[in-house]
Amino acid sequence: MSVNAAGVDVVSLEDILFNDVQMFLKNEAVLLSTITDYTSKIQRNAKSFDVPKLSGLAVTDRLDSGVEHTSGGMGFDVDVVALDQHKIAPEFIYDLAREKTALNLDDAFLEVAPPALGDVIEQAVYSELKLASASAPDHIQQLTGAANLVPTIEDISKAARILNQAKVPMTNRYLIVDAVGYEALMNIADIRDASKSGSTSALVKGQFAEISGFKLLWSNNADAGEMLCWHSTAMAFGMKKAVTFEKERQASKERDYVSLKTSYGKKILDSGKRVVLFNATGL
Repeated sequence: MSVNAAGVDVVSLEDILFNDVQMFLKNEAVLLSTITDYTSKIQRNAKSFDVPKLSGLAVTDRLDSGVEHTSGGMGFDVDVVALDQHKIAPEFIYDLAREKTALNLDDAFLEVAPPALGDVIEQAVYSELKLASASAPDHIQQLTGAANLVPTIEDISKAARILNQAKVPMTNRYLIVDAVGYEALMNIADIRDASKSGSTSALVKGQFAEISGFKLLWSNNADAGEMLCWHSTAMAFGMKKAVTFEKERQASKERDYVSLKTSYGKKILDSGKRVVLFNATGL
């Protein structure tokens, strides 16, 4: 679907393009729907957003002597996520190029730019998820498949054990590999059987099975020789609602300059204890 900018005011065009980027990330990208997205809570001109968190309570015996209970020490804290990622999709559209095609090149740009931005954000989400904790208990592990480059069912079981020890909920756990890792996992009978329960909608988003509490995903944005396992609360993401389209005429060069730009923030939470990274070295 293309967006015809003619007759569309700047504010509504920005909203349309923001929705296009969000639509791609929600419907076609693999990773964003598996983490906590705070985009809807971000103010338009904010520089950052806060992710609140509470510490636990102490449970004690009830009293019957009239003595008051004391505070259990519940604390409040926040993770601050800076909106410090600024991306732009720029393009020059030359007059001669317009004359050589029946396509509306402005519309063509507005069609391809949102998914291009979305793909960059998808890669950024993957890179942030890789910031697993290296401190004990170690959340960076070595793959045990062929040449330590592909995952095994034992690796998945180890990931489940590590997340269990980190007291991560069983629901909303995910695992992602690249195309080679996907092939290796699909050659495991248990996973091939588990894939039979996958729905069409899940396959569109890259999910091919569910096993050991993990929804198994694959993406070309995943790095070769790696496997990531995480809970949806492992990472916070938020994109500023201002997605700006600009068009500037450069008459002397017989071209228009067009661009689509936005800002977003991302941060691994809980010091990387809600994600496990497997690679060839375990380092």
